[in-house]
Amino acid sequence: MSACAVPEYDAAIIGAGPVGCVCALVLARKGAKVALLEANPRASERLAGEWLHPPAAKLLRDVGIDVDTLSPDKSGIGFVVLPDDGSDPILLPYPDGSRGLVCDHALLVSSLREAMENEVNVDFISHARVNVVEDERVTFSKDGSERAISAARIVGADGRASIVRRSLGHSMKPMLCSRMLGVTLHDVNLPFEGYGHVVLGGPGPVFIYGLADGSVRVNLDVPFDRWTSRDRTSFLSESYAGLLPGDLEPAFVEALHVKRFHVAVNQLRPRVTYGKPGRVLVGDAAGHYHPMTAVGMTLGFGDALALSESKDFQRFSAERFRAVRVPEFLAMGLYEVLADYRTESVMLRKAVYQGWRANSAYRDRTMRILACEELSMPATIFSFCETVARAMYRETTSAIGRVAWRRIWMTFRALAVRLWWFLLGVRQLRGAIREGREESAKAREHLTRAFSYSIPSRTEWERPARARDVESPDASSALGRAARCLVHLQREDGAWEGEMVWCPMLTAQYALLHHIIGQPFDPGRRRRVLRSFERTRLQDGSWGLHEHSLPHLFVTALVYVAARLLGVAPDDPLIVRARRFIQAEGILGIPSPDYVRSSSGEPVGPI
Repeated sequence: MSACAVPEYDAAIIGAGPVGCVCALVLARKGAKVALLEANPRASERLAGEWLHPPAAKLLRDVGIDVDTLSPDKSGIGFVVLPDDGSDPILLPYPDGSRGLVCDHALLVSSLREAMENEVNVDFISHARVNVVEDERVTFSKDGSERAISAARIVGADGRASIVRRSLGHSMKPMLCSRMLGVTLHDVNLPFEGYGHVVLGGPGPVFIYGLADGSVRVNLDVPFDRWTSRDRTSFLSESYAGLLPGDLEPAFVEALHVKRFHVAVNQLRPRVTYGKPGRVLVGDAAGHYHPMTAVGMTLGFGDALALSESKDFQRFSAERFRAVRVPEFLAMGLYEVLADYRTESVMLRKAVYQGWRANSAYRDRTMRILACEELSMPATIFSFCETVARAMYRETTSAIGRVAWRRIWMTFRALAVRLWWFLLGVRQLRGAIREGREESAKAREHLTRAFSYSIPSRTEWERPARARDVESPDASSALGRAARCLVHLQREDGAWEGEMVWCPMLTAQYALLHHIIGQPFDPGRRRRVLRSFERTRLQDGSWGLHEHSLPHLFVTALVYVAARLLGVAPDDPLIVRARRFIQAEGILGIPSPDYVRSSSGEPVGPI
């Protein structure tokens, strides 16, 4: 093909996904002549983003997309979090009544491509596989022949494996987080209509929402070390099905057994570059985060709009770095806090729950940051410090004894260490941004130490996990520190004394034994036992195997009987909700032989 025959454009956009289509539309409406190239038109059928925050929904309306036909009625109101401790759901609506958009990914892409058919300034070149990207020139294959176009600006909207990014010499090795399993359910209902349901308590978070065709999408986050070659269907059913709200469980199990799901890999790549003036990166090609917080398309649409409004690349790049830094840190931090079960993360998670429940301003600030509307770093830092202070107050006010205080100190120390690594990682990223280079291996290492759950070390995800491949880590250093700690806590007579934190099963059995052998507790011991029952009770009034457990019928029944034997009335606030829980499980009575009677002489059952 001769040079004079090469078509010329103001912009050539590679990748016709949602971000690429929006970028083409907004540039064309600014008067630019645009070529939009797509290698695989069916790529939109894969598991990909379907939740858009309010700014992204508004941008779609602005470019002429009828979003009301894409999304179910009353959808995109906000999120509802179902906590891992079994407490009441937490509603997080978008502030000021704003609404997001929930839409099947393939339907969204189809609507955007239809809009481009009416745009005279856009040439959509389908089945165009790009081979070479150079300054002002793109070479691609189509229908068995090689072709080329010329463009003053080439835009990479071709996702994580961007060929434009590769042409700039940037690293193509992201940090892998976990796997995402997308399951589609039919003929089911969600308890909170219009909300995205975030379910916690399993190996990873679950994100659930309804679509316009009446189906429900269930997205499971599965850690790499749990994705083994053994029976995955059984693992997913046992680990996640019981957590799902409403009537989703049977349909979910059925979908797993018939393999009606898609699998993707969750990746993390912080944004440190947008390319250069002639070759610009937008959307996932510039950077991407865990999809559970749904910030990806919203940030990508923001990239497209900013690129159309700025003629100077340096100004565009600086504006986008300011716009994405707060949402990307929240996306990483919020996933870490909600998914991790290390002590410091659990402490912060409880404080976040408390803040969401008690403070509407705290809820609104979280949602504004998540929706990419609140971009103030000082406000975000203040919010984080507020959360840490709430966590410290909660822990210190409930601490009893020397061991408890030592545990609190170790928890805060672990949190401080992770914050230190985070700050070092941010410093490395800022240095990379200033110098216009790719993030270093040192920055990745620092972020891995800070977000140790959401960014596993490279050795954890370079190959699929198998049970026989799992090697025990070198624990000699930890064992040495543990031994020194135990020696430090040992009393002069050689014994150790401290609080055992477990479920109340042994305490209840201890009370039952004393009743059976005819040795009732003295008033002081009775008071302490009942106080232990009160302190170990879950939020719903039942008891479980540990403080993060789901309600457990066996443990609840044991505590209920022990409390009744200690003279607690059936309608006492300590056990009245446990009584309702036992009845809801189908238990109508507990056998009461002569030796199992309350302190008043009455049999314990019926319930």
